[in-house]
Amino acid sequence: MDCYEVALSYTKEREQFGNPIASFQLVQQKLVSMVNDISQMQLLAIHIARLKDAGELDAPLVSMFKMNNVSKARGIAALAREVLGGNGVLLDYRVIEHMADIEGVYTYEGTNDVNTLIVGQAITGHRAFAPRPSAT
Repeated sequence: MDCYEVALSYTKEREQFGNPIASFQLVQQKLVSMVNDISQMQLLAIHIARLKDAGELDAPLVSMFKMNNVSKARGIAALAREVLGGNGVLLDYRVIEHMADIEGVYTYEGTNDVNTLIVGQAITGHRAFAPRPSAT
């Protein structure tokens, strides 16, 4: 949300060719993409919470939720960085800081890959995790 809110605010203030960049078509497309993904992520979080409350939540569904929302968060942060141009890498706007944090969540101990294998096993019935080496 912060990446989107920073990008939106920035586009309303930053002027180019005598107009705020929020008035440019490609900038608006990026903002629309961000808010659309955020809305989907929020709806999915609500759905997951309701399933948990009903006792109907399982590990593969949680893995899909994590994969989806982290992937969308990466895209939102990247678009926000693009909208801010060169300012997108400055700590003043925090977008690059969020990008680094999101990358940590995406790759920490193979999180995305592990979630992929959990979902893959659930839909195929075959475990694709690497076998543990024998203790011989």
